[in-house]
Amino acid sequence: EAAIDVGTGTGILAIAMAKLGAASVRAIDVDPVAVAVAEENVRQNGVADRVTVRAGDLFAGEAGPFDLLVANILPDVHERLVPEAVPRLRSGGRIVLSGIIEAEAERMARLLFAHGLIELKRLSADGWTALWAVRP
Repeated sequence: EAAIDVGTGTGILAIAMAKLGAASVRAIDVDPVAVAVAEENVRQNGVADRVTVRAGDLFAGEAGPFDLLVANILPDVHERLVPEAVPRLRSGGRIVLSGIIEAEAERMARLLFAHGLIELKRLSADGWTALWAVRP
């Protein structure tokens, strides 16, 4: 399974995907400090053979196709991400968006639907929401 973590931060989601079986994970962040931290965390967690960390905005030239895309970023960035994500997802590919305040969840769900994705699950806790959707 090919996966991508957009806005990787510390790399925790990329590391988790590799440890859960993803054969190849791309991790991208605009912040060079975050990239350095993520690279070190990937190395320390023994998944450097499957996780590649890069600096860049959104997909940073990654074409896909991906089976899984995760993005724990702010809703305004999700608005830019989703239209670019759909063509990079395989049919049956999944997308998980988090970092969404509950008040923005419905708007983000409509964004996914507007781009042809089908919402599978919505999880909310402590004022935050994650959306899980699939490309048919």
